[in-house]
Amino acid sequence: MKHIFYDFPLTPSANGLYATYNNRRIKTKKYNEFLMRFDVWRMKNRKALKAAADYFGDKLGDNWTQVNMYICVNHKTAFNLKGGVKALDASNRVKACHDALARAIDIDDKHFSIGITEKVLTKGKESIIIELKLSPMRNTEELDL
Repeated sequence: MKHIFYDFPLTPSANGLYATYNNRRIKTKKYNEFLMRFDVWRMKNRKALKAAADYFGDKLGDNWTQVNMYICVNHKTAFNLKGGVKALDASNRVKACHDALARAIDIDDKHFSIGITEKVLTKGKESIIIELKLSPMRNTEELDL
């Protein structure tokens, strides 16, 4: 069974989550703004999040919760004026997304496996589409390489 969540707020890059101030790590303004947008999103999606928490929480013994992320950005974010690709490192957005999602479904992100992390173009609002599904734990001998 898959659980799909739309309009997850676009996370800041991992490089923009924390700042150092007086030798202490503090959350940046961008990260705090994301967390506020995330709390609103979580409230709007609480029923579906509860269903996912119930489903995955019972099946974690021999399975990972695979997290596929589709980072939806508009043309202006993805490309510069000359048509070249802008710096938008999708992998830098994984940690903040996993941390927030783990909080929302009350599952430690140590149970997550990183699936697809793909940038996709959208004409709509920039966001992340998240697909959760069970993924059995495998041995290297089981890999089809």
